[in-house]
Amino acid sequence: MEYFRIDDDEKYHLITKNADILALKINQIKVIYSIHLKKALTQREIERIADLRQPEVSVALNELRKNGFVEYHSDIPSPKGRPVIIYTLKKPISEIFMDIKKQKETEIRLIKLALDELTETMENI
Repeated sequence: MEYFRIDDDEKYHLITKNADILALKINQIKVIYSIHLKKALTQREIERIADLRQPEVSVALNELRKNGFVEYHSDIPSPKGRPVIIYTLKKPISEIFMDIKKQKETEIRLIKLALDELTETMENI
C-alpha cells in the first residue's frame, strides 16, 4: 500500500518555506500538517506521511502535546497486542499557526527590547 507523503503537497511547501528563518521546528510542522490532512492518525501513519523516523515523531508529538496543539486517545485494542493511540489536532491548523505567530511576535518584542538596552549601554561606555 502506497502512502501519501506531505512532501508531495504544494501547500506543505508554502507553509514550510520560511520555517528556518522563523526558527520553527520542521518536524513539528510536518506532524501538525500530516494530522491536519488526515484528521486522525497513529504514530506509525504520521511517520510514513511525514517521512520521519519514530524518535523524531515521538519528540515532535511530545512537544506539540505540551504546547496544547495535539491530543490523543486510545482506540479499542485488538484482542492481541497494544492499544492503538490516535492523534488529533486540539484546534484548527489556522489557530495553531496563529498561536505560533503570537509566540514569535512576543519573542521579537523581547529581542528588540534587549537590543535597545544593549545599544543604550554601549552608547554610555
